[in-house]
Amino acid sequence: MERDIDGFVVATCAIALAYAVAAWARRSADGRWSWNVLVITRGVHARASLSNLQLFYFTLVVLWVVIAALTWTGRLAGLSGDVVMLLGVGAAGTAGGKIAAIAKKRLEFDNWVWLVRKGWIKESIEPGANTRKPEFGDLLSSGGEFDVSKFQLFVFSLAVGAALIYFAAYGADVQGGLSSFEIPGEYLSLIGLSQVAYIGGKAVKPGVKADLDKKLNELRTLETDFVKAVEKSWSAPGSSDARSLETARAAAPEEYRAYKMRAEEVASMVGVCTGNAVSGSSIEPTIPV
Repeated sequence: MERDIDGFVVATCAIALAYAVAAWARRSADGRWSWNVLVITRGVHARASLSNLQLFYFTLVVLWVVIAALTWTGRLAGLSGDVVMLLGVGAAGTAGGKIAAIAKKRLEFDNWVWLVRKGWIKESIEPGANTRKPEFGDLLSSGGEFDVSKFQLFVFSLAVGAALIYFAAYGADVQGGLSSFEIPGEYLSLIGLSQVAYIGGKAVKPGVKADLDKKLNELRTLETDFVKAVEKSWSAPGSSDARSLETARAAAPEEYRAYKMRAEEVASMVGVCTGNAVSGSSIEPTIPV
């Protein structure tokens, strides 16, 4: 059966609609949405995500081919095992990358709640997480440096996707659709190994929040010790009825000094992570009500 132009047009319109739906679904909290594919596929920390982009790209390419073949033949085309494998590798890379990123950069929940309650952060410890726009350079870099494994994954993903479109447009058996499309095993292995290197690089990268979590646990313990010491002093017979930060400091001076020293250290760490200095008043400990 001859490939007419209608199939290309219908498939392209379907892809445009799918792209628009993805852009709308990725809209921000204030309702704004962007056509920028880097925004649509951004990762968990507001950076452009290569694994998300790869899976999105493969999904749109395969959808284009399936819709085009459906228009030409009147039936849903089958998918070859290689195409299913390709989509599976992309999905596995996306899941693995997300897990590695969260595990390395997310604070313990109790520590995150404490920071938000204190006003040291708004929502995220990441610098500019709520305002930063993903950039193309994020796709090919790790820790601010060019990442060869990411570049390898990027270029060969483009090549395989282009091969899929060319196969559908010029080389495919229209009746068979993608069921006869084959990807040389070397290419699948290369993409798979690139994914492993990509995820592995995230997994072995030092956890930038590990030290901060440890310091926050210590700081919260010191604050609890201070509060207990103040409550004990204030509950003693003859204690003053005036309850303020000044009287709390006087009631538990050693506990206050221990807390304040650690709080200033942790506040500096949070400031480095977020890019915003922590104000002096918010560093003070909570006092008993």
